[in-house]
Amino acid sequence: CFSWGGCGFGGCGMRCGLGGICRKAHGAKTLKEMPVESSGDPDTDFRSCCEASGIPKSCCDKCNYKRFTKDAMVKMFLRLDECPVTAAVEMQRCATRGADHTDCCKRNAVHTTLAGDKCLIFCREDAGNATLLDISYI
Repeated sequence: CFSWGGCGFGGCGMRCGLGGICRKAHGAKTLKEMPVESSGDPDTDFRSCCEASGIPKSCCDKCNYKRFTKDAMVKMFLRLDECPVTAAVEMQRCATRGADHTDCCKRNAVHTTLAGDKCLIFCREDAGNATLLDISYI
């Protein structure tokens, strides 16, 4: 799953504050309550979404389509990174902006990785779709 470069990672149409988490928007309202408006720049929107979601501060720099990579995710999964793998679900939701990118993912062969079709779940990351990662996704 982490080997594709397409949908949700900037391919389809495509600051942290002090303390332990990225800054939260307007009094700690979550994205489910208050969507982040588009800036017109996918990386800025990705980062803003991560900040508003309250993921750990150590993850904020990965909320960029050039940095949210297979290598970054593997390091998170293997606990070689300060960003916990549990933040990946929220980061992925922010990367896809809650939209269904399944068609784009299929065009970009996401389902042809070693993990197969189960990777397509990451192409449609909405609030009700929280997939916990395990070694089979790498």
